[in-house]
Amino acid sequence: MPELLIIFPTYNEESGIRKTIDTASSYIRDRHRDATIVVADSSDRDATREIAAALAASDPHVEHHEFPDGTGRGRKVREAALARPDYRVYASVDADLPITMAELDAIVTAVERGADVAAASKYVRGGSSTRPLQRVILSRLGNRFFNLFLQVPVHDLLAGAKAWNRAVNAEIVPQVRNDEYYFDAELLFRAHRAGKRIAEVPVHYIDPRALSAIRLAKLGVEFARNTYSLLTADDARSAGSSGRRVGHDATR
Repeated sequence: MPELLIIFPTYNEESGIRKTIDTASSYIRDRHRDATIVVADSSDRDATREIAAALAASDPHVEHHEFPDGTGRGRKVREAALARPDYRVYASVDADLPITMAELDAIVTAVERGADVAAASKYVRGGSSTRPLQRVILSRLGNRFFNLFLQVPVHDLLAGAKAWNRAVNAEIVPQVRNDEYYFDAELLFRAHRAGKRIAEVPVHYIDPRALSAIRLAKLGVEFARNTYSLLTADDARSAGSSGRRVGHDATR
């Protein structure tokens, strides 16, 4: 059985995708990991698609999974993982590589050591970030909101780096409906409701991009709407009535 699948969802990433994939491929070779890298691509305005295809043709560790233009991040992660059902561990990380490969390896290792899902966290002991103040504020408020309404005992639901085991890929990932950035929060919510053990792994998260006030407002409304939809969905209510207890580990 193959060991590890790493999914990089991409969209208009021509300026950095080659460096990201070269970094990831070099890391897994140096660590002698049995790993496959998937560039899950729906690029429609730059050369990301051509670069990803060339990387896959030249590196046996790399595959290019091409999606229709406009496919959301969550759908790319979900479908790329479900198309490859035989791996022991699955991981997804944003294509701009906001954490180091050593930190991603620590997230994967947490799953290999018994967690069902492992999540990067800026907010457990040892975690930190380099981001504009507006993003820090949005993230803090968003996580308080999610913790209040979703009741998931995780400090950082939306950080763009996660790993999960084969059972979660088969049982939980197909249930995750969101096709965009809310995929991460919904994955943790459904894993928690199903009684899966979640580990949080401290990282230093780097994301220098600023967002306009309009974009911040739209994200807030979108996440609130997604949370409401998730809580009122029939399958979420059924999962909540099971009364199963969750194991949780905030890795220090």
